[in-house]
Amino acid sequence: MLDPDEVIIKFDPLVHKLAHRFSRVAPQLSHEDLVQEGRIGLLKAIETYNPSFNTTFMTWAYYKIMGEITTRCKRFNRKITHSLPMWHEDPEPFFLAELEIKSLLEDFLTNNRSKEIVKYRFGLLGYPELTRSQIAEKFRVPITKVDSILYQFKRSVKSRRPDLARFIK
Repeated sequence: MLDPDEVIIKFDPLVHKLAHRFSRVAPQLSHEDLVQEGRIGLLKAIETYNPSFNTTFMTWAYYKIMGEITTRCKRFNRKITHSLPMWHEDPEPFFLAELEIKSLLEDFLTNNRSKEIVKYRFGLLGYPELTRSQIAEKFRVPITKVDSILYQFKRSVKSRRPDLARFIK
């Protein structure tokens, strides 16, 4: 069993480093807010870590911390997005982006499972938007496999159509 006090002291620099990285991405959130979210992730890592997972605690903690901070940034950004009036926006770029992403799915992902994972993650083509962990559970694959597929897809979109990259963050 891990001693929470020791782990928090040992991993606090990692929490601050990741919070700092996100404070550039989400400047509207304070660094301290992001640090607190990271600490929540660290506490979740302590609670849920099991050595039988075949991963080090460092790796487990990293992904839990990142997950909490990312979730906080997304929640905050959704509040901002939904509070803006929608009537002045042109829906055409969103429609075109979905068509382009469908084309990219066909071009860059070779198997149907990878295509399904991307569709679920981004809520494309009528699929419900799921979290990475929900997708991993649904397809019975490790979350690292889901992350790998998503990374491959994002990299493909960024290299081929950088103007569409903002639709798949």
